[in-house]
Amino acid sequence: MIAEHADSGALLRAYDALGVHGQRFRLFVGVGVKDAEYAIAEHWRVLAAMRRGYGPEVYRIMHVHIMG
Repeated sequence: MIAEHADSGALLRAYDALGVHGQRFRLFVGVGVKDAEYAIAEHWRVLAAMRRGYGPEVYRIMHVHIMG
């Protein structure tokens, strides 16, 4: 949803190109689905920040999420 609503064709194409590669990578490096609770909590933090509408906070949380 973020990629779809970001008004960035490049971001949406990049996200679409990932397909299942992200999950495949997670399995390859041994992370797999063992961290699902943590990932879900991160996604809730991103959503809450977006609802607050403060861009710098959203950026910081998304950056931490993506880098993790």
